[in-house]
Amino acid sequence: MSSLDPTQNSQNSLGDEQAAHYFSQAVALHQRGQVAQAEAIYRKILAGRAHHAEALHMLGLLMVQTQRTDPGFALIDQALALRPDYVGAHYNRAMALAQLGRLEQALAGFERTLALSPGHLGALDSRGAILAEQGRPQAALDSFERLLAIKPDHVRALINRGVVLKTLQQPQAALESYDRALTIEPTSAEALNNRGVALMALERPGEALASFERALAVLPGYADAHFNRAMALKLAGRLDEALDGFDRSLAINPANPVGLNHRALVLAALKRPDDALASLDRALAIRPAYGEALVNRGVVLASLKRLDEALASYEAALAIAPDDAETLNNRALVLAQMDRLDEALAALDRALAVRPDYADAHYNRGAALKALQRPDEALASYDRALALAPEDAKAKAKALVQYAAALEGLMRLDDALACYDRALDIAPDHAEARFNKSLLLLLTGRFEEGWPLYESRLAHAETAAYVASRSLPGPAWTGETPLAGKTLFAYWEQGFGDTLQFCRYASVAADRGARVILSVQNDLKDLLAGFDPRVEVIGGDQAPAQFDLHASLLSLPLAFATTSGNIPSAPAYFKADADRARAWSARLGPKTRLRVGLAWTGNAAHRNDHNRSLPFRALAPLLSTDAEWICLQKDFREADRQPAADHPALTIFSDDLVSFAETAALIEALDLVIAVDTAVAHLAAGMGKPTWILLPFYPDWRWRLDRDESPWHPTARLFRQPRPGDWAAVVEQARVELTTFHDA
Repeated sequence: MSSLDPTQNSQNSLGDEQAAHYFSQAVALHQRGQVAQAEAIYRKILAGRAHHAEALHMLGLLMVQTQRTDPGFALIDQALALRPDYVGAHYNRAMALAQLGRLEQALAGFERTLALSPGHLGALDSRGAILAEQGRPQAALDSFERLLAIKPDHVRALINRGVVLKTLQQPQAALESYDRALTIEPTSAEALNNRGVALMALERPGEALASFERALAVLPGYADAHFNRAMALKLAGRLDEALDGFDRSLAINPANPVGLNHRALVLAALKRPDDALASLDRALAIRPAYGEALVNRGVVLASLKRLDEALASYEAALAIAPDDAETLNNRALVLAQMDRLDEALAALDRALAVRPDYADAHYNRGAALKALQRPDEALASYDRALALAPEDAKAKAKALVQYAAALEGLMRLDDALACYDRALDIAPDHAEARFNKSLLLLLTGRFEEGWPLYESRLAHAETAAYVASRSLPGPAWTGETPLAGKTLFAYWEQGFGDTLQFCRYASVAADRGARVILSVQNDLKDLLAGFDPRVEVIGGDQAPAQFDLHASLLSLPLAFATTSGNIPSAPAYFKADADRARAWSARLGPKTRLRVGLAWTGNAAHRNDHNRSLPFRALAPLLSTDAEWICLQKDFREADRQPAADHPALTIFSDDLVSFAETAALIEALDLVIAVDTAVAHLAAGMGKPTWILLPFYPDWRWRLDRDESPWHPTARLFRQPRPGDWAAVVEQARVELTTFHDA
């Protein structure tokens, strides 16, 4: 349909009065939505009076509203050519452009409107809204202030002004703007919702929650208010209610990726990581380039130990925002868990180049450097983290704990202990500070102080999981109640090595006259069954029907008041099954050389594994010694698997080591076991077999300091790194000593 050009039609068959009558009729129909009838009358007017600017304007507006955009704007422009000062046409043209998303052109139209009519309320309001959307909040605020100077009770402007003030980090002024709007229109759901957002920014979550609930009482289907209410509940720690709120919001607006992202955060906090992951995947299906959701997905995947996928998610987030310091920090944490420490360090350096005052990145950099055996540099990073730590007690205590750990790595033990004491002065219930201090006290032989504090492990995140599933009736035994005639239920708590070391306390309890029932991990049950005829051994997930007292194995040293001078010790606490041992001896055949068992790595999930395990290649000098080398490893690191399999001096039986009982039987056929600090060392030493234990510079507390024997295992010898990471010196010492052992 062609546009009408007044210059091509000079007829004026309609009089002013008749044209005005028809125009009024058409506008009324237009406003009622009867656009076909309105269009017919507009055209009738223009057929009889082609230069009628008002009809050109309104017909053009109608055509734009009915998706005939180009001819519609052409008609409005014809009206403006006839009447350049036509304020209504300028305004409506700008509004139409804004609705089409053509914001710069719309803004220019509102400016022209205001040049002709400086007090035009609609133009001021719409101009402000566009400026706010374009990220120009100060200019937007100026527009709303001009409007409110003319009409102070303009509710829409008051609400929009509040939104802009919130963007300008002025939540108190925003709140006042919303409150002004609500004095005029108390049931404005939008004002109530936005008021709640301002209260959240002011850290007044209770009042915010009430404001969101008032908004929902007015408008129950208000998705944004459901979302914001859920955010307030999340902040208040009311996670189940928050989850319900996010679900309500998403039921109304299911395609809201932000809602799905925050729902996932609640699910993760509720320990439902698989559901959290599904929610994040839904968010990313809607908005694939949603950086925050990609980061949160990485966090959830890391918690599930799906490290390759977590790393990929962080990489995708960094493709969107390459300099995001938090994402770089998170990526570094995953790389560190994957033992890719140099890459982790590089990622942390990138994060700190972007954000030099990022305390967490300094902490993590210190941890990476510590793991890389660079303790002096680690200490410098922790020192920087400590200086940057917020002044709140929890953050400052965390910084002191990390600093103390770095001092320990340098064997500055008095300084480390002072750091833990400072942390506990600030935050007396800080679980990690209490736990770490206990380990340091035990390491230095201060058992009387260390054992009571070691009970703090039950509240420490890393160890609490071991006993969380135990909900036992009756009192825990702490040493006060005489054991004679009582049934004591003792149960495993931590790793296999801990159970093998501390099961001796079941015998000590039996010496005191107790009937003892001992729960051990299922993998140890066959080995320990019958290790003491007075002790009944049951599986790890079992508990006796009746007992008088109960205690964790690792709480028994405290209950029995163990000191450095009264550690219960004997040459052997358990032995291999005789039939199995004979079978292994027959399988190995006649012995022509010294038989040495070897284990060089422990549990990869152990927090100190990077220090206590060594790569197979480091054992080359030892394996060159003339001996029959028997591998006691059940599992292999990927980097070690093929080199170990190819080594001509090493015999591997890993497929046959189906249980600790089987491994013990193989050890029985050996002359000597050489192992790092892992369960194999406790197994061999607990059997009374000569056992050489290879220790890092900073050892686990049970091995103490500056000694080559252990009060826990009389047949063990300790070989210590002379400096951090120096496994070569340890292996060389063992090689030299092995020659002597061979000659003996």
